[in-house]
Amino acid sequence: MEKYLDESLTIRERVNDLLSKMTLDEKIAQCRQDLYGWKCYSNTKGNISVSSYLENYLAKTPGIGCLYGLFRADPWSQINKDNGIPEKESHHIANLIQKKIMESNRWHIPALFTEEMPHGHQAIGGISYPTNIGRGNSFDTKLMEQSAILQSKELKSKGVHLALVSALDLARDPRWGRTEESFGEDPIVAGKYTQSLIKGFQRGLIKHEHDFLDEPVNLTNNPRTGIVLKHLVGQGDMLGGHNSGTTIIGPRELMDIYSPLIAASQDAVGIMAAYNDIDGVPCHSNPKLLRKMLRKQYHFQGMIMADGTALDRLVPLYGSQENAAAQAIKAGIQMNLWDKTYSHLEKAVRNELLPEKFINEAAFRVLAIKYLLGIMDDPFGDHTNFDTNQADITNFKLAKESLTLVKNDNNILPLKDNQKISVIGPNANSIYNLLGDYTAPQTKEKYPTIYEAIKRHFSKSDVNFSIGCEIRNAKNQQTSIHEAIKLAKNSNLIILALGGSSTRDFNQKFMDNGAATNPSINMDTGENIDVANLTIGGMQEELLKQLNQLNIPIVSIMIQGRPYNLSNILKYSNAVIIGWYPGQQGGNAIAQLLHGDFNPSGRLSITYPVSSSQLPIYYNQRISEQPTYFDQSMDIQFPIGFGLRFRNLSPISKLQIYPSKITTESLKNGNKVHVSLTVKNTSTQIDSSSKICFIKGSTGVVIPRKKQIADFQRVTCKPNQFKTFNFSLNQSVLRQFGPDNKWHLFQGKVKVYVDEMCGEFIIN
Repeated sequence: MEKYLDESLTIRERVNDLLSKMTLDEKIAQCRQDLYGWKCYSNTKGNISVSSYLENYLAKTPGIGCLYGLFRADPWSQINKDNGIPEKESHHIANLIQKKIMESNRWHIPALFTEEMPHGHQAIGGISYPTNIGRGNSFDTKLMEQSAILQSKELKSKGVHLALVSALDLARDPRWGRTEESFGEDPIVAGKYTQSLIKGFQRGLIKHEHDFLDEPVNLTNNPRTGIVLKHLVGQGDMLGGHNSGTTIIGPRELMDIYSPLIAASQDAVGIMAAYNDIDGVPCHSNPKLLRKMLRKQYHFQGMIMADGTALDRLVPLYGSQENAAAQAIKAGIQMNLWDKTYSHLEKAVRNELLPEKFINEAAFRVLAIKYLLGIMDDPFGDHTNFDTNQADITNFKLAKESLTLVKNDNNILPLKDNQKISVIGPNANSIYNLLGDYTAPQTKEKYPTIYEAIKRHFSKSDVNFSIGCEIRNAKNQQTSIHEAIKLAKNSNLIILALGGSSTRDFNQKFMDNGAATNPSINMDTGENIDVANLTIGGMQEELLKQLNQLNIPIVSIMIQGRPYNLSNILKYSNAVIIGWYPGQQGGNAIAQLLHGDFNPSGRLSITYPVSSSQLPIYYNQRISEQPTYFDQSMDIQFPIGFGLRFRNLSPISKLQIYPSKITTESLKNGNKVHVSLTVKNTSTQIDSSSKICFIKGSTGVVIPRKKQIADFQRVTCKPNQFKTFNFSLNQSVLRQFGPDNKWHLFQGKVKVYVDEMCGEFIIN
């Protein structure tokens, strides 16, 4: 038996044997992801077959490394439920395409099927969860892991191997249209969520403590799905909030803010590089970032993928496609995405711009992942049914925990049933507006809008709807506003759903990487949709002001992918809920919160500005003398971690900190400082709540930060039950990177903050 076929051998032995038999062209083919997957099949009146697009490519290329977006459905792909792949046929079609790919190359190497899953599978019938900016408000790593397990099972049932998941971007400038894809602005929070995603998707597939290459393939309980984390690194830190723009990230900011994210990523099957640069060097051709930090320092074992057409953007810098290809693969990019640049790899080798060893190294890593996921030994797998009911339950929990209450005058919430309610606003009766970017066409009957959910849940009330106005369109809105005013006059409560929208239109035009080039007037967030002003668009504030003049209580719900200016929203509303994009179960979750079926527990994972003119305002800036602006206050709207509740768990102790003194040597040896707080649930309902532990310390070497999140935890407490929040502080959160390119631990007093409580300990 050939070694590469021998399942008793290690992955390293099998890959080396296969590589030794392959030609240069065959190895390069394993590093390429050129095709748009939805073009690889044709659906003629329900009859799905392999397309000439795929057949022509396979006739010219000896294999495929990855195939992107076979199941993608959205306006860019122009795929909908009529011409796409039905959910029940997904596994069968995946095997049909895989069989064709394997038959086209002499080693019968299968392709890795790659799919977008930033907040759910972007496919017909896919479960769409809250976007990350909302999920970040849950501060619930266990629920994040549970949802990742379900997402992994969903993909496995369809025959998908790699999930492209947003996790590594920090929302440092909310003008950025992709703010919704970020878990917030803090690296520790995003890092813990990232680890939960890896655990859920991969279930221990890679463990950084040892090299997976030195073990045989394990087909037993193999999840067959790996996670590819997006994006490495700093894409949410661009100047002016411009998508794919340049960044000003120095070496200490890179280590202090972004190394926790890199460390959290070390067990992922893959990582996607970011479009931006780090100190002038593009991430896609940055060996210091990809090789020195990610691979060597943090022992990353997976493969590194380019973002869509990103390698073509290197050509102006390096002068030719061959040179750009050489720079990228030498920096550590093993897999391209849609660009023309990696088709010039062979020419780069022939022209001696690129030693062949770099091709060998890249192809080795791709093949190793194919073995690890089991598709070299079992390329088709067994079809498994996916339990959408369990996914809906978890989705609902995430939606509940993402909702964040920021105003509740006179405890107007929760609302009473048996009244006349007017549900008004551009986001009140659209399921698409609840879902965010990277969303597939929906089945309207399955999930309710906010209005529909309120109408169902407030069964004793008279509930009616009027749109009021559109998201951004300011023309010809007076008739709609007048109709909303007329409806509201006959009610005793107004529920107003305002904000933004990432909803794509099938008539739009898109770039080669899927970013919108001519956004519709009512789409103001999502990829490539950046704004200069954070004021909500169109006539929405005018609608609110006119409704306020009726002297009827107003509850405003902000559906949004970024923070908008809330000044007038707060001024003219009696209660305000930040709903973010709460997903398919968002309507149900909002209705139940309004009804008081659960205690709101969301906490903002981003510092909320008053206006865009204050930016940047992320909370963990270095301490400096900052007098107020001449023309505006420096005061923020809400701090990170802010969130109101109907009732709070009652603390029954002060912060307990142990030990109160610790040495630097002890911390370096792995010891920790433990912070705890015991609470009691004095209500008659089960309560789930999170708390965040902030710290403030100084190294005496570099300027300290105002404060930092060190840890967070969520607990569930039964009526009259006591629960203890436990926070662990190790050396990784008690340090800063110094001018000598070394880590320095805090010295002296370190302040600890949990809610309104404060304590301290000493490092000497």
